Amino acid sequence: MKSPKIYYAHSKIIYGTAREQEEILFLKQKYPAAVIINPANNISRKTMPQFLKLVGDCNLLVVSEFDGFVGKGAFSEITRALSDDKTVYAMRRQGKKYNLIIVSGVMIIKSHDWKKEYAKLILNN
Repeated sequence: MKSPKIYYAHSKIIYGTAREQEEILFLKQKYPAAVIINPANNISRKTMPQFLKLVGDCNLLVVSEFDGFVGKGAFSEITRALSDDKTVYAMRRQGKKYNLIIVSGVMIIKSHDWKKEYAKLILNN
């Protein structure tokens, strides 16, 4: 059986930070056999259609919000995954532990703010 592929959608604001490393470590511990696709790798050589193709090639998507929101890029990735009937999880930190919560949708909040507060997740609590 092939290793599952997980697309890790997150804000460019946290690319290359300790938080990004911590979240990737959590995903590797949670899914030790998985291949984690991190769009921050080689970002300068990729376009949004290429990222959406990567989402299409994955088994599931895990999204990390920034201050409770996602930017337009993550919104597009989540929308693609949901339209393909892939499981989408929100990664939420509670104390020192992370939890995964199923995302059932995503809603545009500030269409002019592509970078930070573009949309909010709709969660299955």
